[in-house]
Amino acid sequence: MRRIIPGIVLALTLAAVTWAGPLENGRLGKVPIAPGGTRILVERFEPGEKALAIISGNGASCLAGYVFDHHGNCVDFKDLTTPGSFDDVALQWFPSGPEPYAIEIRNLGVDVNVANVALR
Repeated sequence: MRRIIPGIVLALTLAAVTWAGPLENGRLGKVPIAPGGTRILVERFEPGEKALAIISGNGASCLAGYVFDHHGNCVDFKDLTTPGSFDDVALQWFPSGPEPYAIEIRNLGVDVNVANVALR
């Protein structure tokens, strides 16, 4: 029984995190996020130029956003919500090189949120 419980916890954790495929139009598209779930987009950005990830949900639940470099360092995040913008997230950073960056979007609510995502 003690061996089964860690396996169940790992399975539930992996079920909540899903990798988003490529966005429909290059860097613009809709990303559905399950309740309590996480979607991860991996993209490359021009070194030295400001990079932006703009996420706007459908109002169903609160969203949080994080950006990680290829070493796993968090370079920007927004996980505090306000009444007027609880599912709108804007992230910006300056890439140091052409390495991939992971944009992680978390649904903090109990309803599916279909977020519009724009990367530039």
